[in-house]
Amino acid sequence: MAQKVRECERERKKEKLEPHEPLTCEFEFNEDDKPELTFKVVGKDKKQYAPEWYFSTAQLNVVAFSVFLGKALQTTDMPMQSIFIDDPVGHFDEMNIVCFVDLLRNIVENTGRQLIISTHEENVFGLIQRKLPVEEYPVRYIDFRKA
Repeated sequence: MAQKVRECERERKKEKLEPHEPLTCEFEFNEDDKPELTFKVVGKDKKQYAPEWYFSTAQLNVVAFSVFLGKALQTTDMPMQSIFIDDPVGHFDEMNIVCFVDLLRNIVENTGRQLIISTHEENVFGLIQRKLPVEEYPVRYIDFRKA
């Protein structure tokens, strides 16, 4: 009997800690006439929920950027092996910005791809310069305020 009571207590605590049903994320990428990314949160009964109910704007931006960058790195039949990214960290938090710059360094070191990035964030520009110094990496920086 005592064992049963402990099991029930554990279940009740687990329900309080995890009040939602198990959810999965599904992605669809349409590359036809109008490229589009669809991101869904799906319950075990296949019921769909709005992703913004479960993820912050920063998290959703990280997901979208990750899918974009993954697709860009996967594409091999491009005439130019360049990836253009316009202000990618607009809604990233500090932790994701640091991870993003580490990812850039990994791409530069391991893929042979040219990255062309624009940003108006001075802190991000400085962080990229510190983590990818001109003396150690094949990089070039242009500060248009000084040009």
